[in-house]
Amino acid sequence: MAKFTQDKFEGGLWMYGDDTGIPENAYQWLICGRTRNGSIVPVAQNVELTTAPAGLKQGLTTLGNIWILFVAGHAYYQLFGTTAWIQIGSFSMSTTADKLYSQAVPASTMNFKKTLASSGNANQDMQIFPSSIIAGTPSGLVVQDGTNQPWFIYINESSSLPVARLCKTYAQWKNEEASNAREYVPIGTFMMYMNQKLFIVTRDKRAIMQSVSGRPMDFMVNVDSGGKKNIVESRGDALTTSFTFDYEPITGIYPSSITDTFIYTTASSTRLVALNYTRTIFDEPTYQLAAPEIAIGGVNEKSVIEVLGDTVIIDRENVASFNSTRQLKVESKNTIFSKMLTILLEGIKQTNRVCIGKYDDYVLVSIQTTFGPVIAIFDSIQNVWVSVDITSVVQVKEFAVISTDTSKQIYCITYDNKVFYLYGSEDETESCMLRTRAFNREDALLEHKTQQLKLTFAGGSMTDLCRVTEYVDEEVSWSKEQELRYRSEGIKYPVQPPVVSIDQVMQSPVTFTNPTGLTGRKIHYIIVWTGSASL
Repeated sequence: MAKFTQDKFEGGLWMYGDDTGIPENAYQWLICGRTRNGSIVPVAQNVELTTAPAGLKQGLTTLGNIWILFVAGHAYYQLFGTTAWIQIGSFSMSTTADKLYSQAVPASTMNFKKTLASSGNANQDMQIFPSSIIAGTPSGLVVQDGTNQPWFIYINESSSLPVARLCKTYAQWKNEEASNAREYVPIGTFMMYMNQKLFIVTRDKRAIMQSVSGRPMDFMVNVDSGGKKNIVESRGDALTTSFTFDYEPITGIYPSSITDTFIYTTASSTRLVALNYTRTIFDEPTYQLAAPEIAIGGVNEKSVIEVLGDTVIIDRENVASFNSTRQLKVESKNTIFSKMLTILLEGIKQTNRVCIGKYDDYVLVSIQTTFGPVIAIFDSIQNVWVSVDITSVVQVKEFAVISTDTSKQIYCITYDNKVFYLYGSEDETESCMLRTRAFNREDALLEHKTQQLKLTFAGGSMTDLCRVTEYVDEEVSWSKEQELRYRSEGIKYPVQPPVVSIDQVMQSPVTFTNPTGLTGRKIHYIIVWTGSASL
């Protein structure tokens, strides 16, 4: 009689190829579990934040240790560690826009007067006057809705709480030294901050506008020899120094791991774009393609993230990846990052309702699958897909993370207008489900059957249950449920009255027997258990 043992799970999910070829340290799939400590541990349940303001959830982000939530055109904040949502003053944007886009920017650093060196060609150098100090702009969040003038949320110095004001327009920009005089932020959509510059994608998502270096809230790049703007806005606004690389709408822009380079995506392609500081205009960089076009596209502005030096992209067909450094050296290759999720993604087309984020060295990928909407979990420490989380959280619109010296939390908003504290329950865990690899004899023609199945659990509570269903050659053979039994722990020295032990430990192993089960070539099990016990 053959004996099979599995006590390692670091091989992760393996949904590719025949299940008899799954390595001994892997499994076909796992729902709502993690494997980092050598066993399978159920995840804590998500907590819906029912006190969040009602209405269309348009965005979620953080400002320091404060959560910022956008609902139906208004902004609300919640201090870390509290539960109340407080509306931010006069902030008011589109009540119907599906998303509000936000980007954190630092305080300005290049606070000197800047003029064109001469009245001639704009490619000539600019003049900087170190003795002419201008008032800079503070750090905070720039918020866009694609229709209205953007807002700026920042921390009030006296109250240490968030407040908001409108960003200044082209008409309000002044060639003066007063506070915020040199502020001009155009209307746009999603944004990116890199190289001390704020980049904003235009309303029609066809071009990218750029700020002055060192002044992320000053888009008056186009100035004359006196440092003045053009009287006619259409001849001097941010569009006059914008750039584009494709006839398709832009779906996302992201900083890359390569210096002076960023990632530019459309629905069907991805490009690496380099900032050229040798050939400048108004002393700002020009832009050029740094590598051949990559034939995968980003679904939306939340569909790209960097994982272990590679860029991971959710496109219409799969979750793909490429290495920016190799791409820069004209090694034009991309790989199917989601290969081990093949069964889940077969025949599925991703819509724009996808999102990708990071938390605790895990990558969380909210996508549509044959199981429905899920969050697929990639462990960047073990470098494998480990779980598919199927919970009340479906179709994530945006993730947001706060990390302090003592705690780390991840929130999300969903397309059904809910707010969740992910994995936030202190008492309840999700039901965990494991589908094992298929066990077969070395000689694949030999049949076998289960005599005993022993499962070793640790931890948990007295109310935990475990159900095992056996499949033989893909046919249900038997299904049984057991309580995860406990025994009293031994009383430790010194013994003092009362001497009755109240500590319970898991009785291990839990054994399932069924001599009437089917006989066949390959056998696998689906194991489902409730509670916090680890397998």
